[in-house]
Amino acid sequence: MKKIILMCLIVGKKKSEKKNEKGDGEYMLYCQKMIKSSAKHPATVDFDNMKVRIAKRSDGVTVVLPFTAQNAFGVPVSNTANCTMNKDGTNQQIFIH
Repeated sequence: MKKIILMCLIVGKKKSEKKNEKGDGEYMLYCQKMIKSSAKHPATVDFDNMKVRIAKRSDGVTVVLPFTAQNAFGVPVSNTANCTMNKDGTNQQIFIH
């Protein structure tokens, strides 16, 4: 009778990598703050959090967040923000289209 031995290897992130990485909610909050600071009328910004997309890569994070805000004429306009940052939340950049 042959004995079969199964071995299982669990690969995880190093503790140093985990402590610098934020959660999805924190990345979304960073993006919301960038949007409000870029808006002409920050009080009118309304986020569509149900359609947010967060992409994590080895070199950083991209958050795609749709929102509505009033323009200079007071008319609500739908926009989408692409927020990019490092995994620790630094080097934040925003592109609104």
